[in-house]
Amino acid sequence: FRDEMTYRSELERLEVSAATEIDRTCVVFELGRNQTAPDSGETVWVKERTIQIGVAEMFADRSVGARHEAVFKGEQLFTNAILELQGTDKPVVYFLTGHGEHGLSERGATRGLGKLAAHLQRRYMEIKPLELRSRSALPEDCDVLVIAGATEPLTDNERTLLESWLADGGRLFLLLDYLPGGGDSVAPSPVAGLAALAGVDATNNLVFGIKVF
Repeated sequence: FRDEMTYRSELERLEVSAATEIDRTCVVFELGRNQTAPDSGETVWVKERTIQIGVAEMFADRSVGARHEAVFKGEQLFTNAILELQGTDKPVVYFLTGHGEHGLSERGATRGLGKLAAHLQRRYMEIKPLELRSRSALPEDCDVLVIAGATEPLTDNERTLLESWLADGGRLFLLLDYLPGGGDSVAPSPVAGLAALAGVDATNNLVFGIKVF
């Protein structure tokens, strides 16, 4: 639906059973099974688990200049509900910490990853911080490791752990920030060397856009 008002007006046209215990301003996903009642022999539905998604959760307000739009988020919420009821494991994404990386809880325009973390969680992913210095191995449930804009180098032990983990099939998402040096120079990222493990040469260059499309 285009907006919440349209949703509610269309909902009024639907027949809703008077016996339902669920408020009709939400969408319900239910997991259960058919079972034969011992006393009557009839097949009855046995509810095991229910997920309710309210109308307020399905829409987000987006401002475009002076205009406000209602953005429908229900499709992703519905998909997540189905995956959760099916018992599908959430992919676990770890974000490395301790080297000046962008903060998971921050929502600033330049350093924060709060919006990214929220987006990944809406995509049925679990987000966790990772302090690697005190560990002897990466977590077994780590599906992807993100290193986002580290400004300090890894320790020798951390680098050894990462190299071993990547050699065993680990997946790394490496984000390198532009780090200004003296004058017009560009300082290399302290973790740029990790890109070489994948055959990528992370050079210290700038790309200027002369024309904005």
